Amino acid sequence: MMMTRDKAHDFMEKNMTKPPHDSTLLSHGLAIPWDSDVLKVASDTSRTATYRRLQSYYREHVLGVGVGCDSKEVPRPNLLPAAAVAENPGLNFLTPEIAEYTRARSRYVVCHGGTLEEDRLYRNMLSSMPMCFNIFGYWRQYPMTAASLLGELLDLDIAAITAMEVEWIPRGAHPLGDKTAFDADVEYLTHDNEPGFLGIETKYTEPFSAKEYDRESYRALTTPANGCKEGAADVLVKRATNQLWRNLLLVKAVQKAEGFKHGHVVVLALADDKGAAKAVEGVREQLEVPESCVRVLSLERLVEGAVGLGVAGHEAWGRAFGGRYLEVGWKP
Repeated sequence: MMMTRDKAHDFMEKNMTKPPHDSTLLSHGLAIPWDSDVLKVASDTSRTATYRRLQSYYREHVLGVGVGCDSKEVPRPNLLPAAAVAENPGLNFLTPEIAEYTRARSRYVVCHGGTLEEDRLYRNMLSSMPMCFNIFGYWRQYPMTAASLLGELLDLDIAAITAMEVEWIPRGAHPLGDKTAFDADVEYLTHDNEPGFLGIETKYTEPFSAKEYDRESYRALTTPANGCKEGAADVLVKRATNQLWRNLLLVKAVQKAEGFKHGHVVVLALADDKGAAKAVEGVREQLEVPESCVRVLSLERLVEGAVGLGVAGHEAWGRAFGGRYLEVGWKP
């Protein structure tokens, strides 16, 4: 049976102080205790290890399933067992509605030439891909509230949201001639009825891509006419800013091609994500108006904002999301 929002909420309120489950009673997967040293990943930074451990805790205590294995049959605490996912494809998602949207959206993306790693989406609890679905797959059901919430948190004039999708790919020919995409997009109208566009990049523990990509199409858009300083391309091409640079250029290209009056890149990450902060700072330094088209929102602020709305359903989502992704026993 798919985990409901109420189950996750009840767990947050009642079960966090209970002793660990008997791991031998877990369904599917390997019966390895969630905090066993056997499950540690030697290459993890301390930060990644913390969140991997959180996912292991959630897997055992909330989902009630054992440890899954990677393609080399190595047990990974953040992986759901393949058999468990085959039985319940919605395990990695907070509500049945999010799971259903994920299924439909995945088919759409693949049918329209996009790429999507299904194993990562459905089994990897540490991945930002299912996390993104757990955010925008929920809020797309409530566009009026989402408009108010995002407008306040991003300090933008958002009167109405007209579209919100996860795993966004350009319509038609790619304006940059590459495979740059957004984890999510939000299309909106201002109070003056001007169309706007948010290209959203979500991060959990994954860093920005360290590869350096350079094309004439990138440099042609990195101009003062698009708000960039002279010579900005020579700086932004470096690996610390390369991915976010391409995200920004895609926003500019889409804005021009589809007639959006406003366009912004939004980086949605944990508050302590130094890599994301460095990328944002590096890109902003090359803009004539630093915050003009690059916005930052922490996952913590998003959840606090949702809980602060005072609406039972949104508060339940916020608490469930906080317990899943922020910390054990999270409270706003």
